[in-house]
Amino acid sequence: MKKIVGHKIHQGLMALIDKPKYIEFSEIKGNIVVLNGLTSPENVGSIVRSCASFNVKNIIIDEKTCSPFIRRCIRVSTGNLFNLNVYKSFDLVSDLKKLQEKDYSIITTANEEKAVSLQKYNFSRNSALVIGSEGDGVQQEIFDLSNDMIKIDIEDDVTSLNAAIAASIILFQMSLVNK
Repeated sequence: MKKIVGHKIHQGLMALIDKPKYIEFSEIKGNIVVLNGLTSPENVGSIVRSCASFNVKNIIIDEKTCSPFIRRCIRVSTGNLFNLNVYKSFDLVSDLKKLQEKDYSIITTANEEKAVSLQKYNFSRNSALVIGSEGDGVQQEIFDLSNDMIKIDIEDDVTSLNAAIAASIILFQMSLVNK
């Protein structure tokens, strides 16, 4: 069974699932997490799990982000990927502009002085939270069109948080708006 499943932690269960299809742009509703250039399957899987935990049902990935449908992402997400909608963007800037036309706030994350502290930020009901790549952060064109930039207040001698950990903290705060 280990050879078939691919790892020894399978708890005696195995399933064969058809890969879900990416949704159409028109199917996006509610809060969104946008992954901009994330290449780590562990980070993508963890973010997917956090989205499911905090009732964010939509994820947008760009062409540079690893597929959340690869085995490692699914495993790290503990299967929660199958409860979410995934849209693959081939022109992220254009798609984010379309979301703004639908009254979405595009919120980028950065550990920069001009960013608003997460503790003071008020999320709108239609938020698209952009999480940037592990090494480069959010691409400049996305920063330029975003409505807001937020940061998590951390100690000055720490340069940044892991993308998945930061996403979890922000998603928890975002979830308080919908309660």
